[in-house]
Amino acid sequence: MKITIPPPIVLDLNGQRTERSLPWLISSYLDDPIFGADVYKIESRVAIREAFSGKETGDVVDLRGSDWELLARAVRTPTVPYVPSVGEQLLPFIYAILRAE
Repeated sequence: MKITIPPPIVLDLNGQRTERSLPWLISSYLDDPIFGADVYKIESRVAIREAFSGKETGDVVDLRGSDWELLARAVRTPTVPYVPSVGEQLLPFIYAILRAE
C-alpha cells in the first residue's frame, strides 16, 4: 500500500501551535499496544518505522499489505482514544493513511 506524505500541519494544543509531519504521527501510532501483541506485530512496527524514516512531503511510502492493515487498525481504533479536538486536526494525516492505494 502506497502512502503519499502530505504537507505538515500546524497543531493547536491548548494555544500552543506546533508544526507536525506524518512521520511524527506514525511514531505515536507505533506506541499503540497492538504493535506489541506478538512478535509478528513487533516486526511490523520495525518495518513501518523504517519505511517512514527520513520521509518528507511528497515522498511515497510503500508498506506491505499486512503492515498497512495493522497501522490502519491503530489509526481507526487506537487503544487510547483521540482527544476530539486533536483528532480533527490530524484528519489530513489519518486520510493519507486510510486512503492508501
